[in-house]
Amino acid sequence: MALFFVTTNTICYSLIMSKKIYLDHNATTPLASGVVEYLKALDDSYVNPSSTYQSGVNAKSKVELSLANICKVFDGIKDHKLILNSGASEGISTFFNMPKNSVMAFFESDHPAVHSIAKLNQDKGHQIIKLPLKSDGTFDLEEIKKLLEKFTGITIYINFTYIHNETGVVTNLEDIATLKDTIPNLFVHVDCAQLVGKIENWSKLNSAIDVYSFSAHKFGGMKGVGFSFISNEFEYRPLIPGGGQQYGLRGGTVNQVAIETTSIALEEIVSKLQLPETMALRNLIEKSFNKIFSQDQGFIVNEASNRAANTILLVFKKHKGDFAQIKFDMNGVEVSYGSACSSGSHKGSDTLRALSLEEYADNIIRISLGVDSWRDRDIIIQKLEKNFRELS
Repeated sequence: MALFFVTTNTICYSLIMSKKIYLDHNATTPLASGVVEYLKALDDSYVNPSSTYQSGVNAKSKVELSLANICKVFDGIKDHKLILNSGASEGISTFFNMPKNSVMAFFESDHPAVHSIAKLNQDKGHQIIKLPLKSDGTFDLEEIKKLLEKFTGITIYINFTYIHNETGVVTNLEDIATLKDTIPNLFVHVDCAQLVGKIENWSKLNSAIDVYSFSAHKFGGMKGVGFSFISNEFEYRPLIPGGGQQYGLRGGTVNQVAIETTSIALEEIVSKLQLPETMALRNLIEKSFNKIFSQDQGFIVNEASNRAANTILLVFKKHKGDFAQIKFDMNGVEVSYGSACSSGSHKGSDTLRALSLEEYADNIIRISLGVDSWRDRDIIIQKLEKNFRELS
């Protein structure tokens, strides 16, 4: 009988340890359960919401209700329009569709989409400014002011990342608003792709910001779907003029499925989010890492900074990130080698360069928890400790 119990326990342990654990939620998230149910029950979604017959009118009503529900989630955007698009990359590209003789400012640690549009704008003859970060992942407000104040009488377009996709460092919206108040010719975009559900008061936005952009697949919605809040005072220059849909700011037939599923995913995050549980799991993972790794072996990037509850960026001094990622994967844990959007680039992390950690630009692994990851806390800790020991 004793042997039976030992064998049973061994089998149960083996089954648990063989379970795949997904810890790359900053790259993309599983569809929210409500979105899955919606997609199973699709009926009249083929109808064009701009059509004037009854089913078109009904579709338009559903779209408008979903748009209104999204707006209800957020504070600080009563003077902004809500525009549906394909995600934060499109929001960034449209914001930086600048008039002649403009300046584009951004940080080296910004998303690859920002770097790509910077190259295009440079080719068009716009002046491009890369702004410095401090070693803790934040910026020096006074230093940025001095750099931007030099452009007297010239319109400046600038991007800030609210929550950094690799480090999880959180930008202070009040500092951004102060900067905008100080420099009258400044227009500000805030990349909110990583925002939803990852910090306290994530739904409270600052009304002074010109444009906020989101991607739905980062919080349980569909890929290729997103939205931007655009200040009524900002002269938005559409990339896709189209036939006058969405105030003439983004053309193309309105995607009813996209907007309804985005609304459902947001509603589900609001109803089920337990941020303290996610933070507690993050702290346990970091405690485990620091117990196994000395500073000579590895460290947590920006560990002391104000960070998102779900994000950990690890440096393994003795191992390349791609090797460590393979090791994690073989042991049943799916993590990323830095940013998923730049993982095929072979040049290492721009973020590490921006933080003056260039020597470790190829030695990183990002762990990013999901809204429900804390429910698998014990198995996650067991699997990660196994990986940490093998890499130490």
